[in-house]
Amino acid sequence: MDQEKLRVAIIGCGEVCRNHVRGYLRSDRYELVALCDVRPEGMVAFDKHFNGSPNYNPIHFVDAETMLSEAVPDVVSIGVWDGLHKGMVDLCANAEVTAIMCEKPMSDSTLDAWEMIKVCEDNAVKLAVGHQRRFLPSYNLVREAIANGHIGDVHLLTSFARDGLPNYSSHLSDTFRYLLGDPECLWVMGNVERFTDQWARAVPIEDKALGIFGFAGGAQAFILSGLTDYHGFGGRIYGSDGTIEFTVSEMKIMSFDSAGWVTHRPDGDFELYGAEDFEMIEAGAAQMTEFARWITGESANFRGEAINGYKALEMVHAVYESARTYSQVILPMKPDINPLEKMIDSGQLPVLKKGKYDIRARPWDDVPTTPSQD
Repeated sequence: MDQEKLRVAIIGCGEVCRNHVRGYLRSDRYELVALCDVRPEGMVAFDKHFNGSPNYNPIHFVDAETMLSEAVPDVVSIGVWDGLHKGMVDLCANAEVTAIMCEKPMSDSTLDAWEMIKVCEDNAVKLAVGHQRRFLPSYNLVREAIANGHIGDVHLLTSFARDGLPNYSSHLSDTFRYLLGDPECLWVMGNVERFTDQWARAVPIEDKALGIFGFAGGAQAFILSGLTDYHGFGGRIYGSDGTIEFTVSEMKIMSFDSAGWVTHRPDGDFELYGAEDFEMIEAGAAQMTEFARWITGESANFRGEAINGYKALEMVHAVYESARTYSQVILPMKPDINPLEKMIDSGQLPVLKKGKYDIRARPWDDVPTTPSQD
């Protein structure tokens, strides 16, 4: 007997939620029943992209409250800009949806992010944050290799980023925790440079940053953001008995047990290694499949549960707090507004190159610039 599909609605028809929808449809556990965006043309672009896909039958809405009332979805994906996440989560939680998938970064402040967790707990709504790379086969191989002691005790993880810590590096801070088995981050030290008036999805970001993180168990990690010409959602891990290099599709390991570098290129459950856009197809579908199992009670746990998204955001905001206070920051921090905004408002980070601009306020394909999360 075919399993009854979960009814999904999308709030914010930008490029990010296209990836959500692709994951929902590829997993075959959902029916897409509604789209909501203040721009009708954004929803039309969605329809053009997914036209003819099985389980894609959305009605269009320009008001989220009306959509929730009339479409009655089980699951809602939220892909509006960061500062709007809390309002949409509050609305959906109080409408008694079953589950919410919120795009990362979880919010523009840890204060709002913490309140999002609480409103969902109060309404018995399952809240997830879209750090989809937790579901990549190469990441899972790295996590298993570390857990099985193949490189001994992990001493250091390194990654290189760009485009602002919350926007880009919340993926990396989440990756560090995931690969290490989700230990607590105990302390953070960092600094930032902000000579330009740069923003990402209406949230101010820095030009350059260095963040160093210390974890329970003794491992440390660092992120260099905007300081190098190279960047990516991979890195290198140094252990007492070996080294791992990883990307979104491969793992290379060198240890005392190997004669040199050994490369692993795993296929996914939904796509083969080397396929075009392998990362987003595989991660998205695997994420939404496990999400469905969590929603229906088939699984007690979900690796994208909101607390992990919160801790990823807290880690990068702790870099800002370290720069603001010129000190090591001990975690957990008290939920608060964005420390970078505090520095900007106080004059601690004066802009030297005038001209405010948003790096993500740009059209994707035929979708005009929008408060959707592009």
